[in-house]
Amino acid sequence: MVKRIYSTLFLCFVCHFINVAQYSEELNSLLKDVKEASFYDSTNLFQIGTKTIHKAVMSKNDKGAVAEVYLYYGNYFYYTRNVPRAKNYLAKSIQEADKTNNVHIKTLSNIRLIFMKHEEGLNQNIENDFLQLLTETKIKKDYENTSEIINLLGIIKEEKNQLQEAAKLYMEGLAFSESHSITHYPAVFRNNLGLIKLYADQTDDALIDFVKGLEIAKKENDRNLASHIQINICLIYIRKNRVNEALKLFNEVVNYSRLNNHPRELSAAFINLGSAFNTSNKPEMAFSYLDSA
Repeated sequence: MVKRIYSTLFLCFVCHFINVAQYSEELNSLLKDVKEASFYDSTNLFQIGTKTIHKAVMSKNDKGAVAEVYLYYGNYFYYTRNVPRAKNYLAKSIQEADKTNNVHIKTLSNIRLIFMKHEEGLNQNIENDFLQLLTETKIKKDYENTSEIINLLGIIKEEKNQLQEAAKLYMEGLAFSESHSITHYPAVFRNNLGLIKLYADQTDDALIDFVKGLEIAKKENDRNLASHIQINICLIYIRKNRVNEALKLFNEVVNYSRLNNHPRELSAAFINLGSAFNTSNKPEMAFSYLDSA
């Protein structure tokens, strides 16, 4: 089992900070703090979020920021596996976006909800839904959401074991996001391409993609995305018998997941590492990590 990035999802639910020129400098700064807090500082998330909402409501031109705060709340509850609250905040995000005609945030929240229904087995037509949205975002030149949809379509192809089709989508997304200077998404596509190469035993090439992706994630201070990529680097280190390096990096992943109450991420990390040790003929270490999972 290898951890892939469900982007801004959430998909990862990792939400890219967007439309910097849309709000005042103060609101942009607050929104950045809310986004970052949703990844690694849950204690302050709602304090900062409440302050941001208050500032946005009191402002004449920044009311659209309320929808973005609710989107980040939805991201947080998705990662902590409180799906009902995640859905509730995403729905509130859409309602607020409608009030201010914030089409970008409305579309992104809708993408989240569509994928969550897919995870629950409640959407059998998700590819058609996303292809329709993909056309709409391209027409509107909504480049961030175009990148998001391309990534999720790739993930769906992976779920069907259509790895070549998934790789084509990730390469398309990487080229698209880089050509439009979209931050965050190149790291997502690098990670997912690295996983495809890892499946194909192209270990050295996979490591190149992971390292480049990690550099981008750290530059963006996206600790959640960086954590996903780090666990994948651990898998390669174990294959290369660089166990001490793998365990040092893995401890960072575990500490991050525990501090931020990400139970699914923590369990997946232990499973991934245990599986890697088992594949590397270290069954005694594999059992220890699988038991922790």
